[in-house]
Amino acid sequence: MDISSIKKGYIMKKYDLDRKKTYLKEKLGSKSSLFIIKSEMNNIIATYLPYNLEFVYIPEGVYNKGLSEEEKIQARKINNEICFNECDMELKKDIHVSNILVTRTPILNSFAKRYIDFEFYKGEENFAAYLKKESIDSLCKQLNLRLPTEIEWEYFARAGSTDLFSFGKQLPNDDELEKWLSFDFNDLSCINSNEFGLYGIYTGEWCSDYYQKNSYLPQTKEFVIKGGGAYFWPWQADEWIWCMSAMRMSSKELIDGECGFRLVYDLN
Repeated sequence: MDISSIKKGYIMKKYDLDRKKTYLKEKLGSKSSLFIIKSEMNNIIATYLPYNLEFVYIPEGVYNKGLSEEEKIQARKINNEICFNECDMELKKDIHVSNILVTRTPILNSFAKRYIDFEFYKGEENFAAYLKKESIDSLCKQLNLRLPTEIEWEYFARAGSTDLFSFGKQLPNDDELEKWLSFDFNDLSCINSNEFGLYGIYTGEWCSDYYQKNSYLPQTKEFVIKGGGAYFWPWQADEWIWCMSAMRMSSKELIDGECGFRLVYDLN
């Protein structure tokens, strides 16, 4: 797709399902035989047959990364005293993201234990797998897949939204929040997804980037973690901030150095 055709804030419209499907098959080329491609609701789902992994097609687009002034206003309507680490959510405008496939849910325990030796495996089968970075790197090497970058993660979490959260400007009631924050991915019809059809974006996830507070400071040896609102649920005080699309932290803050993750299949 010609990037010159992309306008500011543009993402392929919902009614372009046939166009998306055709374009995805073209990008996959001979590898399209490795996928079962279908449309579901307003999104394209591609099941990668070698590993029986469900991916969602994320169309290219342009977005503004980080915390905007409007989002700060939205957050202070929830708590007028909320303080932000401004440099840690530095606003960067007009960022382009290429077409990719992203796993529909975080990688689950049932999948990860097929490829990784869980010495102390205790997780529920259909819950997000929490692993150390080195274990995930090993898995990525085996599968020839990768972690998303922070830019990719925030882009597909926002799914075209410019609001504070992927579900809007305000926090919904607890019953609705439970559908966003569930760790149980056994029945996706019981929980909520964002506009790209991604589930579990608040379980907390590894990104591939080294962490730095802003573009003027050096990188650290730690990695970027995004999401996390579900991990802290039920919340104490202002832990809802971990559902903010712009929110980020260093992996040095992780308990036991473990976190959830999803994987990317490159189309370019």
